[in-house]
Amino acid sequence: MEHNIVVIGSNAGKVVSKFGKKSSDSDITMYSQIEGETIINACASSTYPEKIPAMLQLMEFCDFVVFAVGSNIDYSFGELLFMADFFKKPGVFFIEEDFIREQVKQYAKGSFSENYKIIKTDEELKKAVLSNQIKIDEKQIVEVDTFFNVKNVGLVILGFLKSGKVKRYQKTFLYPEKKEILIKSIQVHDKDWEEILAVSRVGFAIKGIEYEELERGQVISNEEFSVKKEFNFEFKKNPFFKEDEKKNARILVGSIIRNAEFRDNKIILDKPIIDYKNEFILFRTDLQKQLRISGTGRIL
Repeated sequence: MEHNIVVIGSNAGKVVSKFGKKSSDSDITMYSQIEGETIINACASSTYPEKIPAMLQLMEFCDFVVFAVGSNIDYSFGELLFMADFFKKPGVFFIEEDFIREQVKQYAKGSFSENYKIIKTDEELKKAVLSNQIKIDEKQIVEVDTFFNVKNVGLVILGFLKSGKVKRYQKTFLYPEKKEILIKSIQVHDKDWEEILAVSRVGFAIKGIEYEELERGQVISNEEFSVKKEFNFEFKKNPFFKEDEKKNARILVGSIIRNAEFRDNKIILDKPIIDYKNEFILFRTDLQKQLRISGTGRIL
């Protein structure tokens, strides 16, 4: 069984390192702990709170949230509470300082994370992660995290197999380009596989696409999805966001991020998305040290 968790909050850097050996280090830091057939991949954004995109994508990639709260609560705590409300992933608060617990309870009241259990020991943390049960769909969905060229291997994609399965030598598609690719080989933590089932952090050697065509958030799937660049929508503004939500707007749909423009009661994107998810979160990246999520919505 594999568990992909995201560690958020002011104490994320300290808590994520409790999960074994560092296996990845970019704007996303990952530690992996392997015990027999059980794997925990713990991820944190190394660029948050200065930058928000990687954090939003991690919240989508992972299946369980560890909200690690330190001794101070600032604007980023509220921003992360809002994210937890949107993604609705199961999770826990990890708080080592007793005096901060009551503050967290008060701020979380009425939000999705209000029901997060508050824990303080490593033993409780591991038990909470391993007890999370994931409902897995049969549709093949791989969300792309990173990619690179390897000598004598070719182009390699790392991502999160969220549902379904992938076979070696399978032909499938990369979305939203809807371009056919070939899975030449499959690896999970340096072990080769002929077939891999969700949920897994996977690596594929692929053929049929160029490095320049790849970006984080793309989806690999053999399902038939439609692609769109504009859509009607419903929008609920974040009541704590005081800036203009239409200025310099960016949008996360599924795991992919796009620039968004409001025009004639529609949202127009700079590049296409696919329709496997219809809820979105709207945010801005040009604001500093203040709330950047302007609201959430639904594609009609």
